Amino acid sequence: MTAGVDVAGRAVLVAGAGVSGLAAAEALAGAGARVTVSDDDPSKLAALAPGVGRCASDEIPDGTDLVVTSPGRRPDHALVAAAATRCRP
Repeated sequence: MTAGVDVAGRAVLVAGAGVSGLAAAEALAGAGARVTVSDDDPSKLAALAPGVGRCASDEIPDGTDLVVTSPGRRPDHALVAAAATRCRP
């Protein structure tokens, strides 16, 4: 999943706490990233592992280096649009 991208120490926002988002958050945390997860349904954030941050669904925390979106997240979602303008390589 993180092939070719060194995420160790980087702040990563995972947008979506469904099956793929939780798997992405776990893999990223295992690779040493500082992970925060957002979701439109706050009850889904309860399943997150300790040490994983949580935030509002349309918020990109300051210092975020990378945003990983769920396959179900629409490209016109406010968070995805904000990430496209803020998180450029």
